[in-house]
Amino acid sequence: MYKALLKDHFRFVGIILRLLDLSVLLISCLLSFLIYFEHFNPPSNYIHLLLIVLFFSVPLFPYFPLYRTWRGESLFNEVKAYFFALSMLFLSTALLLFLLKEGSEYSRLWFVFWYSLALFIGIFARIALRITLRKLRTKGYNQKNIVIIGDDNLGKKVTDTLSQADWAGFHIKAILTDGKKLSEYLKNETIDDVWIALPLKEEDKVKQILKELMDTTVNIRLVPDIFGFSLLNHSITEIAGLPVIELTSSPMNTGNSFIKSIEDKVLASLILILISPIMLVVAIGVKMSSSGPIFFRQRRYGLSGESIWVWKFRSMTVCEDDAAFKQATANDKRVTKFGAFIRRTSLDELPQFINVLQGQMSIVGPRPHPVKLNEDFRQLIPKYMLRHIVKPGITGWAQINGYRGETETLEKMEQRITYDLYYIDNWSLWLDLKIIFLTVFKGFIDKNAY
Repeated sequence: MYKALLKDHFRFVGIILRLLDLSVLLISCLLSFLIYFEHFNPPSNYIHLLLIVLFFSVPLFPYFPLYRTWRGESLFNEVKAYFFALSMLFLSTALLLFLLKEGSEYSRLWFVFWYSLALFIGIFARIALRITLRKLRTKGYNQKNIVIIGDDNLGKKVTDTLSQADWAGFHIKAILTDGKKLSEYLKNETIDDVWIALPLKEEDKVKQILKELMDTTVNIRLVPDIFGFSLLNHSITEIAGLPVIELTSSPMNTGNSFIKSIEDKVLASLILILISPIMLVVAIGVKMSSSGPIFFRQRRYGLSGESIWVWKFRSMTVCEDDAAFKQATANDKRVTKFGAFIRRTSLDELPQFINVLQGQMSIVGPRPHPVKLNEDFRQLIPKYMLRHIVKPGITGWAQINGYRGETETLEKMEQRITYDLYYIDNWSLWLDLKIIFLTVFKGFIDKNAY
């Protein structure tokens, strides 16, 4: 009976999530009362506001949508949906109080406490629920019975993938090569989903299967045969009523660009304030160690392959930025003694935080290569230019994994590009913070930085 109760027509989990969100709003409100008022007996108008927020959360939260099935999907996407839903709820409440001229009746600090606690507790609760559901699914609970219709290659790939992901809770009841007598089979079995995994050339067969399934209530999923394509941050969307599979797209095409921009501006401002004394010392060191300008400005490719000027402390006796450019190598005679030190410790890169404030670069992203280097390798490495669908960064996933400095072989550059594309395909705020954290310990000083 318990297994049947947890069998996901995902309504049961959806009900839990709705009750969970209401409980989070209530508990976080009570805790904020305790923090701000130091007791659980706040003024009546605060209770009225709590009831209003609870009331409006009921129709608002499903809009984002928080209560669709998240089975097998990214935790980050679910947390992001909750963040936007909660933020919209509290922003709408603040706007309502402003329009009604009631804002002065409530403490702003208490309101911030409430929002912050609701965000923290809500994310923690969702993580805990997801972990619980995963454990239940691996033990056979909360399973979704599915039938896979596929050929030898694609069908096997889908079957193997789902079999290995037992935490997702997909129980494969049958694997069929076509849809003949499928409706009869479904009438005699309890099936939740039918997954169609057929090559694109089998259009007629797919249509016949869909026709066969029209008199059933089963969920239908199409697994397109796109595994042979080079995919980057791929997704399925709808444009003008047409289903469109995006094989390659930037992770910054949605609200992520706003989050990334805020991250860059806030962190770059704080970092520039903190490192300004260091930058002053480096500037003096550059000026005293050799004749020439303090800064070196080099043209590189930025977002969408547009040309940008990247700032660095000068570390060489020359300032090359043309077809004669040559990447720095070990014991390069062009590098000054002080320049070798600031290159090895990455201090020469510090002025690029100005590029970040100008919006030309990000703190984290694929490192921008000199134009000459770019033009050489874009002809040799497939998907090389895909690294430019996001802003270049001061540090990146490739750099903290050892691919920094000279890339004297094609293989080394290919590995760097592999890491860059991994970063783009898996971007998240948390990944950015992880890279920044690791850069502090392993990204500044490198034996390959000549």
